[in-house]
Amino acid sequence: MREYLSNASVVLSVPVTATDEPSLLGMIRDVVDRREPTVFVGLYASLFRQLRADAEYRALVDRSVTYPDGYGIVRELRKRGVERVTRLATTDLIDPIVNTAGESGWRVVLYGAAPGVADRAAKTITAMTPNLSIVGVWDGFSGGPSQEELVELRPDVVMVGLGAGVQERWSYEVAIPAGVPAVLTCGGLFDFLAGDKRRAPTWMQHAGLEWLFRVWLEPRRLAGRYARGNLDFVVRARVERSALARHGVRP
Repeated sequence: MREYLSNASVVLSVPVTATDEPSLLGMIRDVVDRREPTVFVGLYASLFRQLRADAEYRALVDRSVTYPDGYGIVRELRKRGVERVTRLATTDLIDPIVNTAGESGWRVVLYGAAPGVADRAAKTITAMTPNLSIVGVWDGFSGGPSQEELVELRPDVVMVGLGAGVQERWSYEVAIPAGVPAVLTCGGLFDFLAGDKRRAPTWMQHAGLEWLFRVWLEPRRLAGRYARGNLDFVVRARVERSALARHGVRP
């Protein structure tokens, strides 16, 4: 874990550990093989505003393996000279992750979303990877598996979708003490897998406008968050980059 963080890129003082799919999947395999409890967190532009306002949440993210889940992070890293950086959306990563889990015989637990959603998500990924071993499913209103239950189940991977901040706190309070090697925070992934939410058209994904599509679907819930968060990130990242350049420091 320490070697990952020491090689991380940094944006607004937040480490970005893995920047492409092979490096992220390699880290997941590594921590499972070593049985080294690790939390994985996807970063996107509007999240940085929440990190700045919540020191406890920020401290948890700083301890985690992070990756660019949004195009805003990808663009900023490219402007800072980081090579081989691609967007690692959790909804795209699920295929290679469950394929790896199935081939490796990993035991998987799902926790999050509304009642019934995680069960339907489990059926979706089991259909994708028939040899996948899902050993437990809990919805986000159930309180989730206890530390004792996780110790008994001995999962290799836990996917937890409770929303930013909540899922990281649960991961470090319950899953990590239980010795779970790979805890993947995944936000609303189960809703997409269950078919309850739609992804943006491919051209919007490639243009970095998936956030706009989500705002169009849920304007009351997401408009303010993305408008303030994205603008805040762009302005502060540009200021930081300019300051580093003036001091002759490569970001």
